[in-house]
Formats: sequence, structure tokens, C-alpha cells
Amino acid sequence: MSRLTIELKAGVFVGNFGRRVREKLWARITEEWKVDALMIYKTNTEQGYAALSNGDTSREIVDFEGMVLTQYPVPESKQKPA
Repeated sequence: MSRLTIELKAGVFVGNFGRRVREKLWARITEEWKVDALMIYKTNTEQGYAALSNGDTSREIVDFEGMVLTQYPVPESKQKPA
């Protein structure tokens, strides 16, 4: 990662890639390294970006009517009974 990006702090990397490099990097993150990761990249959407997440992250990425939002998962102890 350090060859392609700038490491802002331990485990936080920033870089500017084309689609093909981004897809190959994401495949390596999810299939080979199997690490917790969040990738945010520029794309042609109303917000101007999209996001991918992998592993055990503290937030969940949801698509709400075309907008990318994050939400905290509701702990099972606080969920209402069905």
C-alpha cells in the first residue's frame, strides 16, 4: 500500500487510482488480505463519490434513495421485539 498511497496515520491510506487499479486493489483487500477496510472513491453520482466496506467496521454503508449514508448498527439488546 505504501508504494501507491500516502499513509496519513497508521492504517489510514489515501491515493488517487483509476477504476481498474481500484478494482484490483479492492479484490486484494477482500480476498487475499481479508482486512477491515473502507474505500471511498470519486464517481459520477449526485454526491460525487461512492463507498465500499469490508469486514468488521463500526458503521454500515447504506444506499438511501441514491445517496450513500452511514449508520451505526443497532445493538441486539436495543432492538425492539418483533
